[in-house]
Amino acid sequence: TDTVNVLIYGTNKIGKSSLAAEAPSPIFFDVEDGTEELDVKRIPRPEKWTWKYLLEGIDFLHTKDHPFKTAVFDTVDWIEPLIFAEQCRLKPQHADGKKVIEIRTIDDFPYFAGYTMVLDLWRDLFSKLERLRRDRKMNIILLAHSVIRLVENPMGPNYEQWDLKVNKHAAGVLREWTSAVLFATYELAGVTKDDPSNKRLKGKGLGEGRRVLLTEERPSYRAGNRY
Repeated sequence: TDTVNVLIYGTNKIGKSSLAAEAPSPIFFDVEDGTEELDVKRIPRPEKWTWKYLLEGIDFLHTKDHPFKTAVFDTVDWIEPLIFAEQCRLKPQHADGKKVIEIRTIDDFPYFAGYTMVLDLWRDLFSKLERLRRDRKMNIILLAHSVIRLVENPMGPNYEQWDLKVNKHAAGVLREWTSAVLFATYELAGVTKDDPSNKRLKGKGLGEGRRVLLTEERPSYRAGNRY
């Protein structure tokens, strides 16, 4: 296929939306409401974003005539609360033995089960996006913010790594579905310490603000691509 499905994540204001705006004929699902300064087309903003409205927007692109060639979702970490709310709506009560638990937030599910239950909703989203890509030949670009996570390393000391700012279970299926996970960051020229005797090993990063898009995984960040 000549179309792509990619996920671009990085720190706030690094230019993820601006980069996606350069894709062929994009239309934005601006769930975050962060593209006001960009001259781009958008799915009409509702009074309140819901899971149902998001899917209706995808169905519109799938069934109606339009000039768009790229669907941009800005951002998946703002879509995640819509999925949480939908899961709570689908299952407003949970039976735990003889006790019935009222489900108002995703954390109300016992044993953190809600965070794995929502994976079916994520897969429903991917299924719709696959049909959009296959039937309408549209590129899919997912945007996300980044967060530092502690990696449990079975071969040595644990370490920190940049990852998607969604629940770790959702991050896993997002990385599996997309053909490329690209990490947008600032090029680091080096690190210096004002005080060489600093025992906490903290320093200052050096660089000129050059932005880079990293395509292959390293211990310090998640990335990868099939291209």
